[in-house]
Amino acid sequence: SPTIYWAGQGDASYFRALSPAASTTAMTQGNDVLWGFACDADADISKVGTQNEVKITPRTGDVPLRFRHAMSKITVQLVSSGEAAVVLTDALISITNLANAGTLDLVKGTIQAGEKQSEPIDGFCSASHPVADKTKLDNYCVIPQSIGNDAVLTVKLADGTTYSLPLNTCKDSSGQSIAAWEQGRHYVYTITLTKGSISFRALVKEWVDSNGEGD
Repeated sequence: SPTIYWAGQGDASYFRALSPAASTTAMTQGNDVLWGFACDADADISKVGTQNEVKITPRTGDVPLRFRHAMSKITVQLVSSGEAAVVLTDALISITNLANAGTLDLVKGTIQAGEKQSEPIDGFCSASHPVADKTKLDNYCVIPQSIGNDAVLTVKLADGTTYSLPLNTCKDSSGQSIAAWEQGRHYVYTITLTKGSISFRALVKEWVDSNGEGD
């Protein structure tokens, strides 16, 4: 709504669509936006926005649209168990030095990430489960972007203890570092936390006898 009408028999056109309907080309963190294009005789997305893209001709039937997720999605799972387990209840997960906004190219469906922000992507893990269970920042939509060395994932426990690591040191199942978030992909980070054990080193010195004479 409103209804769009063909202008005439020769009115071949390209089509683009966004969902939800209220979406704009301004992409912000936490919002899942679908970008669609008319795929009739052109299902290969690599042709979209190029001179090889095929226009849709007027018809009485529907214009077929193919949608994909414009954003990336992350899940951060916290795990801790055994005698060195920490209490995960009310832990705070944050990721800093990443772009939290971007601009969608409506023609090609790609997103240009904005400036990196020191403000974190964050979320409270409100788990009231045994520490052997998982708590998580779950299914959170983020701006597709490269992950630099300054991007840090931090976990702050309720007692104030803080753990942190460079985000791009996390690896996928094939052992490759995850250096970027790509559109339409879901990244699941499993972070295992344990208490730091105290170690000791002792030095034992020999007795030294001292003898003296006199009053």
